[in-house]
Amino acid sequence: MANPIVLLDATMNIGPAGFDISPWLKKLELSDEFEAKKTTNYRSGGAEENKGGLESFDAALTLNQDYDAAALDEVMWALRRSTVTFAARAQQSAVTSSNPQYSGKLVITKWVPIAGNVGDVAEVEVTFPGSGPLARATAT
Repeated sequence: MANPIVLLDATMNIGPAGFDISPWLKKLELSDEFEAKKTTNYRSGGAEENKGGLESFDAALTLNQDYDAAALDEVMWALRRSTVTFAARAQQSAVTSSNPQYSGKLVITKWVPIAGNVGDVAEVEVTFPGSGPLARATAT
């Protein structure tokens, strides 16, 4: 039987000091994909054949903005244009086979310091591209 989880305490650390962005994190989406490289030939039986090519991944985040000293905006502003390490998992509890940790490097290509309509909670929506492979660990 499947064991679905409800995302209630996802966690993510980012940057050289492992800054925990979880207190501001509202949405976390890691997406990993591989290029489809066509290998179709005359013996393919009239159907396309593909092999997995280069890997790419990204992290799409929605965060509540915070301008306090040493808080979200100040830390992320300093990380712009850099490649940083990150680690994320669905639950704050220990890394296990039922709570794997995903990690790698992200390029901070965009930061949105101010966004929203009158009366909205100030939020930041960004997608950071990965650099290198996405790793998955089931133990620390």
